[in-house]
Formats: sequence, C-alpha cells, structure tokens
Amino acid sequence: MRTLAAASGLVSFSYKFEIFHAWYDVKAYFLVFAETEEGTQEKAVVDFANLSTTGPRTFEGSVSFPVEKGRAFGFKIGGSNFDSNSTLQGTLTVSQFRAPLDGEPAA
Repeated sequence: MRTLAAASGLVSFSYKFEIFHAWYDVKAYFLVFAETEEGTQEKAVVDFANLSTTGPRTFEGSVSFPVEKGRAFGFKIGGSNFDSNSTLQGTLTVSQFRAPLDGEPAA
C-alpha cells in the first residue's frame, strides 16, 4: 500500500498481522516506509525469522512514524519459506488509522 501525505506530521494505527507459512525456514515481515528529503526511511514492525516449525502466528500492536507533505508513505508485507508445498498466507488488519490532514498543525 502506498499513498501521498496530505500534510506533515505523524501517521499512526493499530494492526493485527496474522500469518500461516509452511514449516521450514519461515520468514515474514511487515514494515512501514516514508519518503523524505534524505531518501526512503523504513521501519520494521514485524520481522520474523524462525528456522524451525511455525504454522499460524499472530502479531498485534500499534505503530507511528513521521511523514512529509506530498511525499509517499505506506507499508509492505511479505514472507518466504523453503517448504515443499510453499504455503504462504497472511492477513493485515489496520484500525484506528490517523494521518495528518492538510491545514492541521503538524504533530
């Protein structure tokens, strides 16, 4: 997901990241990013790597990060495994999303 910031300030939201990956050498990630004058800044929210069995996992929490007016921000989710059936499933639920609006003072 990617969009442009309407104003500078903090973006914040709660999340629930549910995954089910096959069983061997499982990796899953959820990160947020924001473009800045210096380049793209990324922040790992969930960075899961487990060399043994995993199956279903749920990660919950909240995150906030600064954005700059007119610049892109968003999030990325993904993962991998080396199991023979290549099962890779997941759901990201975002709630209580708050982003600065044009005309609001920066937080």
